[in-house]
Amino acid sequence: MAASCSAGPELRRYQAAAQALGYGRRTCAGTASQIAARLLIQTGRPLISLTEQDFAQFEHAIAERERRHGRLFKDYRNALHAARTVIYHLGSGTEPVPHASTQWRWSWERHLEGVLEPLRDSFVPYLECCVGTHTRTTVSHMASRLAHFGRLLVRLDPDLTSLADLDRQRHIEPFLQDVAAARHRFTGAPLSASERRSRIQLIGRMLSTIAEWGWAEAPSRRLIFARDVPRLPRALPRYIPPDADRRLVRELENWSNRLRA
Repeated sequence: MAASCSAGPELRRYQAAAQALGYGRRTCAGTASQIAARLLIQTGRPLISLTEQDFAQFEHAIAERERRHGRLFKDYRNALHAARTVIYHLGSGTEPVPHASTQWRWSWERHLEGVLEPLRDSFVPYLECCVGTHTRTTVSHMASRLAHFGRLLVRLDPDLTSLADLDRQRHIEPFLQDVAAARHRFTGAPLSASERRSRIQLIGRMLSTIAEWGWAEAPSRRLIFARDVPRLPRALPRYIPPDADRRLVRELENWSNRLRA
């Protein structure tokens, strides 16, 4: 069994080093409890004695949790990156990993798990083309919305092998109904109008774009129309009551800064 070490002094040294590197108070405390304390308990060794294998095992545990929950735990990934940086500066023989935002990205195929392979083979090249004109984060959101559409198609038509075979009545109209009834997976609340618009517009834009590009998988006719996209709620302007308007005018007249008034 690994030799035990006193966690209290180690964590104080860790937080002092994190503050010296410019991390905020919340980050110092959070990474100390999320990462440093767990590594101390798990290994029983001082922080400067940690090895690459210790960090690899911690990363593997995060990956297993992501696999079970089906989503990326970016907070833990970022905390691990910050902790490795601090521990490296404490004198550990390990090296800090590349920046978390470039290290912990899912592949497009991983985003599209559960989608039929022939459809996934169309979605992935489309996403790769979008990388040239959109940020990685934007394309990741697009991939998630394509995954919703693709997994619905699995339920509707498991024999579908090409986007060219999409049918308005058999595929698109049930998709529109599914979007209208969808709820947030964490809160259970109905999807916002903007999210419903985004899901529908993305599919319509993708189908139109691959048709313009001349892809063989493109449907032969348009399947999604402007009237399919829900409208955003528009708040009506509220008038100022006469008494409030008079008070406002008096305040402006007495304001010393005449230009702003």
